[in-house]
Amino acid sequence: MSVESGLPERVHHLIWDTFFVRAGRGVDFAAHLPWQADPAVRSVILEMPRGTVVGAATIRPALQGGVAMVGFVCVDAEVRGHGYGGQLIEAVNEAIDAGGYDAALLWTGKPDLYARHGYRTIDREHFLKITQLSNVAPSPEIRVVPWPDAGDRIGLPAFARSAVRLRSDRGEVILAHGARGVSVIDWRGTPADVIATMQASGHASWAVNVTDPESFLAVLPPDRFAVAIGAGAVTMVRRRDPGFCLDHVAVAERI
Repeated sequence: MSVESGLPERVHHLIWDTFFVRAGRGVDFAAHLPWQADPAVRSVILEMPRGTVVGAATIRPALQGGVAMVGFVCVDAEVRGHGYGGQLIEAVNEAIDAGGYDAALLWTGKPDLYARHGYRTIDREHFLKITQLSNVAPSPEIRVVPWPDAGDRIGLPAFARSAVRLRSDRGEVILAHGARGVSVIDWRGTPADVIATMQASGHASWAVNVTDPESFLAVLPPDRFAVAIGAGAVTMVRRRDPGFCLDHVAVAERI
């Protein structure tokens, strides 16, 4: 087990195969992980004696000071079931402690795995699929600009092929396009502002992950919209100080 700065090339294949190829998605490594050479990023790497990488995890600083984001935790399919995943998470925890972080955040669909290594659930997201029941036409008030912005060092979410920023008088929405449609991954304004912006953009069907679905459901008239609700990611944290307060991290900003 070793900890290295950035994302060394020898871990690229394992991450790309596990999170992109096997899921049938992905543009290219740089589009999704443009921050890979950031010296503040750490890779925890599990290698066999001959140098074959069989496990890896990534630690990236969040925008909030003192907070690390953990992601791309993977063990090669051929060696799973031997306890390497647990060893990898423990090594991640040691690297986070060595880095002086106050807290570590991750998003997962397997909370039981991380709960065994000191992580606690703080939020459970809901995946809302929203469909407008009447025809919609785009409004000229919507301004569409590229996203991410140049120099942001923010990558496309793993499920996305491209993304744009929509601006209107009501608010601002970052919209990701993927194989399953379009998803709102960040916004400025109220849920009502998001809905108005999406209507004005001409999108009849879209999705959003929220921790409080009622905030959206309350402003979606049932005679004009159909909503399907599914399970989203679980947000987990490991804190050094139980009283440390955490900022919300939008999907667009996550590892």
